[in-house]
Amino acid sequence: MNLKYLAIFLGCLLFISGSVSAIAFMPAPPLSRGDTLYVGGSGPGNYSKIQDAIDAADNGDTVFVYSGQYAENLIISKSISLVGEHTSTTIISQNESKTIIAIRSVADVNIRNFTIKKIQRGLIDGIHITDCTNITITNIRFISCHSALYFIDNEFISIHNNIFYNCSFGIQLIRVQNAIVHDNIISGNVYAYGLQLEYSKKITIRDNSISQFLYPLVIWDSILCLITRNNIFGSGHGIGGVSQSFFILYYRNYWNRPRILPKIIYRVFFPNPNNHWQFIPFLCIDLRPARLPYDIGGII
Repeated sequence: MNLKYLAIFLGCLLFISGSVSAIAFMPAPPLSRGDTLYVGGSGPGNYSKIQDAIDAADNGDTVFVYSGQYAENLIISKSISLVGEHTSTTIISQNESKTIIAIRSVADVNIRNFTIKKIQRGLIDGIHITDCTNITITNIRFISCHSALYFIDNEFISIHNNIFYNCSFGIQLIRVQNAIVHDNIISGNVYAYGLQLEYSKKITIRDNSISQFLYPLVIWDSILCLITRNNIFGSGHGIGGVSQSFFILYYRNYWNRPRILPKIIYRVFFPNPNNHWQFIPFLCIDLRPARLPYDIGGII
């Protein structure tokens, strides 16, 4: 009888694994087919400010930014590609105490090849995305931001090959559907969360390195998520979790040190908004944790 229940349990895990992998597949954002507007450099007619080029762009255009340091707070509400010449030499830092880049109520935005850096005191966020569809963030280096990458009310999101350094919060996905987060190096300042899911579903988190956070991974009221092949280095707290997070599959992650036996994922229980502690009746376990850390890509 015990073998029967074990077989049922393993079968359910395999079904969940296949289901999550399938539903979390991301469609590629459409390629830009419009004109290219240039910022910086020495070409005739080039813009000196990124926001001026964004304002002049039409849907489908590309704004290409030459290497340099740009003190701006950007607002994007058009379907454009914002492309830097090179990640390490194309730097955007705020000129006001607010979010460096805000993307609002738009579809098909691609941002790549920048350093986004907080240079003033205060709780300055890197990129804040609200009510958007088909957003790709890649080859970005976030430095010292409060919340580096914050999504709320979005779907079809791709976040890959980015580096987060000395940020309080790395990636926050709030009410997000259909997202893939892969090949990022997320390093914090031992303060808050590395990667946070809240009220989200159909999320794949794979091939990331998460370290130097109070809680490297926090999952709150989410469903149908696959977490696999990540290096997860905690400060001793490990993963945080709350009630009503169902069908979260952990598989082949590296947890702080080499392991042979399954890794039991200890949960930290947070109170709900009404300050009532809730019990989670499910056991979290990575049945086949990795014995060695993975070689994570980062910026390409």
